[in-house]
Amino acid sequence: MKKLIFVLATIFSFALLFSSCKKDQLDDAAATPLELTGDDFSNLQGITEDLDDEVEAYLDELGSNEISDRTTCPNVVFAQPRGTFPNTITLTYDAGCTTRNGRSVEGQIIIELSAKWDQTGATRTVSFVNFFVDGAQLEGGKILTNLGTDANGVVCFSRESSKTLTFPDGTSASWNASHELCRIEGGDTPIKWDDVHQVTGSATGVNRQGNAFQSEITEPLIKPVNCRFIVGGVSTLTVNGQTGSLNFGDGNCDRLAEITKPDGTVRTIILDPWWRR
Repeated sequence: MKKLIFVLATIFSFALLFSSCKKDQLDDAAATPLELTGDDFSNLQGITEDLDDEVEAYLDELGSNEISDRTTCPNVVFAQPRGTFPNTITLTYDAGCTTRNGRSVEGQIIIELSAKWDQTGATRTVSFVNFFVDGAQLEGGKILTNLGTDANGVVCFSRESSKTLTFPDGTSASWNASHELCRIEGGDTPIKWDDVHQVTGSATGVNRQGNAFQSEITEPLIKPVNCRFIVGGVSTLTVNGQTGSLNFGDGNCDRLAEITKPDGTVRTIILDPWWRR
């Protein structure tokens, strides 16, 4: 009898633990505007950083003619001979293509290059044509500018972007963002896979509920190239007069972030892809 009671108590304890985890995890259907904004913002920010890393690493391979592992995805077309500037490169990802970090992608990325990318002042204008990432459509584009090195010798870039992400259920979120990216690790090696970027800046946008929001990165976001997620940093989010903070973690490459509401309540956000939720 005692053994049976112990087993039942153990099962009950696990049930409570599971229920508690589920309650702390963000439920889109019951989410407040601030919580849903945190979810949308993390998706837009995460996809932006990961696709930037993908494009930069791929263009670096094109420049060094080291593309042995990328023979089928994507298909590459140069408007002018390789090494000529200005130039436009069209990357076409057919169905079934994935990025290095495992994102499913389909469609075209158009990249307009003003000059060789290691030159201060060089720009990349990136746009997306019928482009889908993990089943969501990404529209819009961005302009990146090489700012040269800062006082510490770190290479930095500015990024002005305007994007809309339409989810498989037909809802969408959008933003206009102004960011600065600095390569804080990996600059001393020829490969991009060990690079780590630090991101600062702000954005305004509209969440899936149609509510306007503002964001400000208060602790620089940290994005390793070899992880599909942002692994650290904090952004403040303001929507409908409420301000909260979105914390991307302590450096671990995982799918979790936390949003703290004005009353101090903390909720867990599962970062993309949404189809795994």
